[in-house]
Amino acid sequence: MHQLNYLGGRIWELCDGTQDLNGIADALKDEFDIDEETLKSDVEDFIEDLIERGWLLYA
Repeated sequence: MHQLNYLGGRIWELCDGTQDLNGIADALKDEFDIDEETLKSDVEDFIEDLIERGWLLYA
């Protein structure tokens, strides 16, 4: 079992195969008080971690 913080949980929910990294960041930008570049970087880092763990496939 792995517990995600709120941002991680939202990213995970949006990893449904219909959006790319930018689409996921765009979907989150109104929810979080963070600049766009930092948000995109956080989304990319989180997704890379999921891929490295084998929990997500990048297609």
